[in-house]
Amino acid sequence: MFNKTLLSAGAALLIQLAGAPAIASPKDCSYRGPKFIDSYLQCVKQQEPRYAQKGQGYTTMGNNHEFGRGAARHYGQAAMYYQLACQHADGNGCMYLARLYQRGLGVPKNKARAARLLKRAFSLQ
Repeated sequence: MFNKTLLSAGAALLIQLAGAPAIASPKDCSYRGPKFIDSYLQCVKQQEPRYAQKGQGYTTMGNNHEFGRGAARHYGQAAMYYQLACQHADGNGCMYLARLYQRGLGVPKNKARAARLLKRAFSLQ
């Protein structure tokens, strides 16, 4: 009797969940250039209040790998963390990533991309 009740309760829960409305997906906060910087930052802050703090943390991790502080010096890893920081609206991360692209450290040398990243860094400051 107990097992039958438990099974029917589980089946009822599955039926209820199947009919439940889907959870809304998060709003797209993609960066669309300097003209949209204010709306971009507002969107980011609404999505997750600690978003900017994460960006600063990624920049710190990038610095640790670029300069060999507490981690092995690895420019590729530094570029990865700076890219994450830049995506999390941290201007310093964009600036450091631009420097790596300008010098070709850990990433292919690309002065045009470095210039775009510097523009983004200055718009985020």
